Amino acid sequence: MKTVSRLIAFIIITINALHTANAADVQILTQRNISQLVPGGKEVDAIIGDVILRNDIVSVVIAAPSPLRNANLTTRTVGGCIIDLVRNDSQNDQLTCLFINALAHEFHSWEGASVSVDEAAIPAYSKTRGGTLVPGFVPKSGESVSFTVVSNPNDDNTVASITYSLTDGRPFVDVVVSLTNQHKTNVATLNIADSIRADRTFIFGVHDGLYWASDDWFKYAVGILPTGSVPVRGSGNVITYQTSDSSKIKLGPDETVMTHRRVVPADNLLQLKGITAGIQEATTHPVKIQTLDAAGPTSHAKVTIEQGDNLIGTARTDEKGVVAFQAEPGSYSVTVQKIGRTTITQELVIESDVDIDLIQDGCGYVVANITDSKGNPIPCKVSFYGLGETVDPLFGPPHGEVAVGNVHYSINGQFRQEIPSGTYQVLISHGPEYDLITKPITVERGKDTEITGKLIRSVDTSGWISADLHSHASPSGDNVSSQFGRVLSLISEHIEFAPCTEHQRIDTYDAHLARLQAAHLLATCPGMELTGQPLPINHQNTFPLQFKPYRQDGGGPVIDENPITQIVRLAGWDNNAKKLMQGNHPKLMRIYQDGDDDGNSDGGFRAMLDYMDVIEIHPPQSIFQVPAELAPPGDRGNVIFQWMQLLNIGYRIPGVVNSDAHLNLHESGYIRNFVRSSTDDPSKIRTDEMVDRFQNGNVMMTNGPFLEVVARSHKRRKQVEAIPGQDLIADEGHLELHVRIQCANWYDINRVQVFINGRMDPDHNYTRRTHPRMFSNDIVRFNQTISLTLPEDAHVIVATCGEDLKMGPVFGPRFGDRMPTAVTNPIFVDVNRNGFQFSQDDLGVPFVDSEDSQ
Repeated sequence: MKTVSRLIAFIIITINALHTANAADVQILTQRNISQLVPGGKEVDAIIGDVILRNDIVSVVIAAPSPLRNANLTTRTVGGCIIDLVRNDSQNDQLTCLFINALAHEFHSWEGASVSVDEAAIPAYSKTRGGTLVPGFVPKSGESVSFTVVSNPNDDNTVASITYSLTDGRPFVDVVVSLTNQHKTNVATLNIADSIRADRTFIFGVHDGLYWASDDWFKYAVGILPTGSVPVRGSGNVITYQTSDSSKIKLGPDETVMTHRRVVPADNLLQLKGITAGIQEATTHPVKIQTLDAAGPTSHAKVTIEQGDNLIGTARTDEKGVVAFQAEPGSYSVTVQKIGRTTITQELVIESDVDIDLIQDGCGYVVANITDSKGNPIPCKVSFYGLGETVDPLFGPPHGEVAVGNVHYSINGQFRQEIPSGTYQVLISHGPEYDLITKPITVERGKDTEITGKLIRSVDTSGWISADLHSHASPSGDNVSSQFGRVLSLISEHIEFAPCTEHQRIDTYDAHLARLQAAHLLATCPGMELTGQPLPINHQNTFPLQFKPYRQDGGGPVIDENPITQIVRLAGWDNNAKKLMQGNHPKLMRIYQDGDDDGNSDGGFRAMLDYMDVIEIHPPQSIFQVPAELAPPGDRGNVIFQWMQLLNIGYRIPGVVNSDAHLNLHESGYIRNFVRSSTDDPSKIRTDEMVDRFQNGNVMMTNGPFLEVVARSHKRRKQVEAIPGQDLIADEGHLELHVRIQCANWYDINRVQVFINGRMDPDHNYTRRTHPRMFSNDIVRFNQTISLTLPEDAHVIVATCGEDLKMGPVFGPRFGDRMPTAVTNPIFVDVNRNGFQFSQDDLGVPFVDSEDSQ
C-alpha cells in the first residue's frame, strides 16, 4: 500500500513539475518555498513576502509593496519594483533595482494588488473580519501570469498601478504603467520615466529605441524597450521616455494614461541586442564565436562587436571559449581581448549563420606551489609588479574574486594564472606574521613559469589572534564587491576572526567558508553595521546577532535619525543579548559636545558613549601627531587624540582599528587588531570570548609590528602584572614595562614611545638613533624592560613606529605608503590604592566649553 501511495505521490509531483516547466507561474515567496525559488547572483535581494514570476526563460522578483521594504543601505523604498531579474539558464542577478515609474509614486500597501492568470484576476491578499489586510495568494500558473501593484495617492491626487507580466516562451517582462488623475478639477503633469540601480562595473547606452545597462565582467545586461516612445538617458540613473511631444504628459480630471515597456535580461550586451532585435521582428542570424590560442579555448575573453563607430555589444566567453548570440545582417568588426595576448580585430560579415574561430597568440602562465614551513598548503596573497618596461598586470576589477588588480588570492597556495609575458617582481605574503617571499621572474609567451616557496611564520603571536571587526561587500549596497572575494581576501591576509558586518543587514560568511572548505581558517559570526545619519557619527557595528535568512535586513533593526535612539535600539536587539557594540569612524568631539557640528557646545550625543564597548580610532599613525586645536566643523580630526582626551575624563572605552574594506584589492588585512585569546586555533575561537576580550581592552592595534606590553609591580612583596586593558596597583607609582616588538622581514620599526595619560613622555622616547643598543635587526626588534615612576594615577599606552619607513608594496600603493605602527590599549595604573582616578587633562586642546569636560 505504501508503495502505491508513493507512486501516486511521485506521479502527482511529476505532473506538477511538467506543468510548471511548460507554463508561467506567479507565487509569493514564503519560508517554505524561498530557498527553492529565489534566483541566483551576487545582487539577489529577494526576501519572504516578495512576489516571483517565472516562465521557461525568465524569473523576476517584485518587492513586496511595503513602506519598510528596502533592498539595501542605499537602495530604499523598493516596494513594487523589480529587485531581481535573471535568465533561468544563467541565474546571475547583477541588477540592484529597476524603479518602474522612477519613484514618482510609492507602493506601500497591498491594497489593490492582484494576480492574474490568462487574464483572470484575483486579489493578492485577503482581509480579516476586522479589516486587516493579509498578503498572500495560492500559487498560480498558466500561459501568461501577472502581478499588479497600486500606489498610494500622491499629493497631486494621482495614482499609479504597475502590472508585471510573463508569458511562456517570451524572454522579457511586460510592464504596463497606468497613471490616473483622481482629482475632480485639476490637471496633473507627470514625467514618463524609470530609474535604475546598476552600479560601478556597468556601462549604459541608448540605441535604436533600446535603453541598456551592461556589465561584461560579471556577465549581465538588462534592456528596457518601450512601445510608443523613445528612451532617453537622463541625468544620473534616470531613464526618461520621449513621446512625439515631450517626456511629460498632462492628465485631466479622472483621466488615465497607460505606458508600456518590455524589460529584458541577458548574459551580455550582444545577447541583449539580439533578443530585442527579435522582439522588434528584425531579421537575425545565429552567431557563434569561439576564441582560442595555441593551448585551446580561452575563457572570459572579451568579444566586442562594432559597426563603424557604433558599439553593438560586448560579451565574455564561457569556459569553452564561446560567445553565442543573434545579430542582424550586416558588416561588422569583431575584436577579441584577453590578458597576456595580442588584441585581434577582423571583419565580420553576417549574411547567414556564422560559426567562426578567432585565434590569438598564447600568453604566459605562472604556476604557483606555495606551502607553509612544513610543506602543507597555505592561503596566500601573491602580488605581481612589473619591472623595467613591463607594466603591472590587470587580472580583473577590484570588486572581483581570486584574481583582482595585480593580485592573486589563493586559498591553498596552488594556482595557474594567465599573465602577459615580461619581467615581474613577485611578492608572496600571508599577513604580517609571515616573512615575505620576493622573487623576480621572467614570463615567456606560451610557457609556464613556476613559483615555489615556503612561507615562514617568523613572528610568534601565541596567545593573541588577529581580528578585523569591520568589512563590507556587495550586500551592503554601497559597493559591488563579491562577498566570496571578501572572505577569500580575509583568509589570504591571515585574519583569524572577522564577524560579517554588512551595512543595514545581518548576514553571514558561512556559505562562502563552506565553498572554500575553510571554516577552520576563519572564525566568524553574524553581525551588522547599522548605518544612519548624520555621518560619520551614527554608524555602529555589533556582533553577534541572530541572523534570520530571507527577512528584511536579515532580521536586523532599523535606523533612526537620532544617534542615541539608534544605538540604544541596537544594543537592546535580540532581547538584550550579549554583544559587542562598536562606534565606527566617529568624530568623537561631535558625539561628546557638538551635535550639530557648528563649533559650539550643545552636549552633543554624549549618551552614545555609554553604549560603546569599543571605538574605532584609526589610523594608528596619528598617535604621533599632536593637533594644535580642535578639528573644524566637518572634519573628523585626530580621532586617536580625541580618544585619549576622553580617556582622561573618564570614558574608559577601548580603541580598535579596522579595515572598513569595500574593495577586494588590498583593503582587507592592511590594518588589524591583535586580541588576547585562549586559543591560537581559529576553529576553536569562541565569539563570546572575543566579545569579552574586546570589551576589556585586551587589544593591540597595528598595521604590521607585533607589540607586546606587560606592566609589572610588587604588591605585598608579590609581583603582579597587567596587560593592555587591565588595572595595576603600583605602590608609590613604581612599575616596570616589559616591551617586546617583533617584525617580519618586510617592515621595520625604529621608535618606541610611552604615553602617560595621552602625552608623550620625553624620558621614554626610544629611537634607533638615540638608543641603538636597545634595538635589534632580528625578528625581535625590541625587547626591553622600562622602569616608570608615576606621581599620580595614569593610563599608560605604548606605541611603536618606523619613522621615515613604509609598509611597502605588499599592501598596495595606498596602504603600503603608510608608516609601520602599533599601539596598545591603555594599562590603568593606581598609585595609591584608592581606585583609579582620571587626570582630567585635555592634552592642551581645550574642549569647546571647558566646563563640559568636568
